[in-house]
Amino acid sequence: MPNAIYENGEDGVEADPTPASGLRGHHGWSMVTALVADGERRVRQLVDWTGGEGIKPDVGGYIGPLGIVDDIAEATDDRGPQGEPGLGEPGLQGKSAYEIAVDNGFVGTEAEWLDAYVNEIAQAATEEAINARDAAVENADQTAADVVTVEEAKNIVLASGGIPFETTALGIAATVDGQLFEAKGVSAGLVYKALYKNVAGVATPQNLEIPSKAAFDAAFDLVHEWVAFGGALGFVLKDKDGKIYAAWRQDDALLRTRLGLVSESIDLAYDEETGLTTASIPGLVAETAEQIINGKKALLVFKDPNNQVFAACMEDGSLYVPRLAADRIIGASTGTADSSSYYFTVEDIAGVPQIIRYNRTLGTRTQITSEGGNTAPRVTQDGLYVVYSSTRTSPASEFFQPVGGGDEIPVIAGSTVIAIGNSLSTTGGLGYVSGLVPLRPGVTVHSQGVSGQRSDDIAYRLGVLPFSGTIAGGSIPASGPVAVTGLQTSIFRYWSGPTGALRVEVAGVPGTLSISDYGTATSYAFTRAEAGAAVPVVNPVPITPKSGVVLGSTDASAAMALKDLFSGTVIVYVTYNDHRESTYSQAATLANVAAIVNAVRPLVKKVLVVCDHIGFGRLTDATAQANGAGAGIGLASSEIESKRQIQDSQALTTALLAAYPGECVDLQANLVADGYTQNVTVLGTVFQIVKLTILGDGTHPTTALGKAVEAGYMNNQLTSRGI
Repeated sequence: MPNAIYENGEDGVEADPTPASGLRGHHGWSMVTALVADGERRVRQLVDWTGGEGIKPDVGGYIGPLGIVDDIAEATDDRGPQGEPGLGEPGLQGKSAYEIAVDNGFVGTEAEWLDAYVNEIAQAATEEAINARDAAVENADQTAADVVTVEEAKNIVLASGGIPFETTALGIAATVDGQLFEAKGVSAGLVYKALYKNVAGVATPQNLEIPSKAAFDAAFDLVHEWVAFGGALGFVLKDKDGKIYAAWRQDDALLRTRLGLVSESIDLAYDEETGLTTASIPGLVAETAEQIINGKKALLVFKDPNNQVFAACMEDGSLYVPRLAADRIIGASTGTADSSSYYFTVEDIAGVPQIIRYNRTLGTRTQITSEGGNTAPRVTQDGLYVVYSSTRTSPASEFFQPVGGGDEIPVIAGSTVIAIGNSLSTTGGLGYVSGLVPLRPGVTVHSQGVSGQRSDDIAYRLGVLPFSGTIAGGSIPASGPVAVTGLQTSIFRYWSGPTGALRVEVAGVPGTLSISDYGTATSYAFTRAEAGAAVPVVNPVPITPKSGVVLGSTDASAAMALKDLFSGTVIVYVTYNDHRESTYSQAATLANVAAIVNAVRPLVKKVLVVCDHIGFGRLTDATAQANGAGAGIGLASSEIESKRQIQDSQALTTALLAAYPGECVDLQANLVADGYTQNVTVLGTVFQIVKLTILGDGTHPTTALGKAVEAGYMNNQLTSRGI
């Protein structure tokens, strides 16, 4: 406190700041002067002293330029030099102050009047000095009072700043009536400090206590070392009865152990007064079985010495406390509905069992079914799909979804065969589809083939590979079409007609992506399905296909939804045109096939992967004609290119057979075995080339025999698999 005065320094006792204490001096004296005449001069004479303490100084002398002088001649003249005469005629001589005083009734000489005037001025000055002295004394007294106020403020700061007094007695001594202060606590050392109020000299508790370390130690379990998923717990909190109700790990405050609980019986007791449910679970044993509590997976369960569970740490990081607010406890899962990233279980939703998915990493919960009563979720052996039985059909049947989410699809293939691919999968004169129809009576065979497309083009339009485009103006209009440019890939590559469309979703807005003139290769448009407010987009914007293709029209409203296409038996024949490209990569083709198969084949028996045949179209025109073909049948640009395409086709067939055992149809091997090929030599190597009686143009099964034979190979594979 810089304004306080203490004995023995700032840490001593505050002293009385008075002259008697010797810790400050007397108040100073102020001069009282009078104006007197010295001929034409007017000087100040010291006539008295005022406002001081102690012995008054001597009176007398005059005020000179450097202080008090004895000789009046050395005094300072208060009257300045006479000014220069002004312009104009002099005015009338005015009356002197003495003459004015006589006119107003003064009786006496001029000298007598002057003495009276000077005494009047001196009296006024004296009164002014006395008033100044009184004000100074009052200010000094206020300064002393301020010292006391500062000390009181210091006590308040000490009381509220975390530095408690050692005892309440010291707090009372340092404060006045009504002041708050903090003092070190009592209660067997369990209180670090408490807030008190000085009430007439008595320390009165204010019901605010800060627990001591001993109190925290008593509240935490410091004896046991609780471990969660290989990491020690930093804190385990217990209530006053010693029951643990919360715990945190030292590293990330999340409990990640796989401990669960098993019990023979669970007793729930509802307290109508508190509205809380107590769960009593006797005979608990901690083990690695997974347990679902209140619809969630439990990671770590805490129990008391009586085996009553009073807290469970859940997979999503939340804490379930049945002794405080419990709902219900659902029995243990068999553990079969489990994958590396997700956990599936059945929960009662509005009285109907539904399948729930938990994300192991994020801890999020998603309801993945909404129809019928569902039971016994399981995950396929490859860990990609969850399968469950549902009463939405009668009798109940199985459905499946990708484990990460997606459309629900019946396990049993419907009465539809979907041909996915290029021109070899079309319904016209080029593909095998028309040959498959009579072999599967009562079954609809639906083509999703687009001539000339490679495996990546097909994957893009099926929505299994992401692509994007640029919306003109950066906004989807309220209605009508908007131009789309900059497509990362042309899903309309090698379109077989001038127009085509498919349903898509752009920035959450459903609509149709169409091409009105394939010849320009850039005339793409997006038309929203329903009018609404304009939607701004950030280009390039993702485009998500929602249906199959429609050829010859820009209206895709009647196109089959992708989920319906994928719910049938799908024949994937997508590789032929990849070999025609000089940049062909077997790894890229295999990746594209895998993306398509994984999208359409949640269960093994629903997909066929077709391996290429090798026809005259792989030859040069000269070699084709030399082996009995007409002009224009061979399409390879050179013998080297011809040999590359043939060998690439053979190598890809080998890779597909290894990747999809039991799911492939090896057209080439079947045609060779049935005598539908002939030997052709290319650059010294003999290859089996499919005869023109099967592939009339050297590439497609354009003949009736060709359609029937190739479709027959596919139908046999379907039948052998119970489809």
